[in-house]
Amino acid sequence: MTHLKKIALHTMGFIVIALGIANILTSKLGASPIDAFNYFLHNIIVTILPDITIGTVIIFTGLFVTLLAFIFNKNKDMIVSAIFLFVVGIFVDMWLFVLGFIPDSLATLIVIRIMMATIGMLLCAFGVAVTILTGLPASPYERLMLVIYGKIKRLAVSKIIVEGSFFVLAVILGLITHRLFEQVHIFTVVMTFMMGILVSMFTHILKNKFLKGEGKYET
Repeated sequence: MTHLKKIALHTMGFIVIALGIANILTSKLGASPIDAFNYFLHNIIVTILPDITIGTVIIFTGLFVTLLAFIFNKNKDMIVSAIFLFVVGIFVDMWLFVLGFIPDSLATLIVIRIMMATIGMLLCAFGVAVTILTGLPASPYERLMLVIYGKIKRLAVSKIIVEGSFFVLAVILGLITHRLFEQVHIFTVVMTFMMGILVSMFTHILKNKFLKGEGKYET
C-alpha cells in the first residue's frame, strides 16, 4: 500500500468516525465519555460564543490532549495525529447539519434513535479499524493512553484513566447544563463494552479482505 493511499484511507476512516459520532449525538441515547464531554462543553461555550460549533470544540479538546501527551512524550507523530482532528471536527459539523434535515417526528421516535445510535457505533468502530490498518499515527486520545501506559505499564488501567477522567468531566458538565442524560445514557455503557470487540472484528475483516498480508497490524 502506497503512503498516499494510506493517507487517503486514514482520512476516510476519520470521516466515517465523524459520521458515527454525529449519529450517536443526534440519537441522544448516550455517547462515549469523550464525545459526551465535548457535547456538554459545547453547550456551555455556546452561551458565551454563539457561533462556536461542536466540531470546533472537538478540535480544541483534541489539540489540548495532543499538547498534554506531547509534554510527556515529545514524538513528532503526535503533530500528524493532531492534523486529523480537523477532519473529524469539520465533518462532525457537516454530518450534524445533514442529519438536521431529519423531521422531528421521526428523530424523536425511540426506534429511530436506537437505530441511529447502533449505526453510529458500528460506523465509529469501522472507522477506527480503518485508521488502525493504515499504520499511521493514532488519535491524540490513544496517544495519551500510550503515554500513561509508558509510565505505569498497564494498558487496561491506562485506558480506564483516560476514559474514566472524561466520563467524570462529562457527568460534571452534564449536571451543570442539566442535560446529563442526553449523552450519558444506555449507549454509553453499550459502547464501553462493545467498541473493542467491534473494532477487532472490523480490523480482522478488512485485513483479510483488502490487505491480503500486506502488513501485520495489532488490534
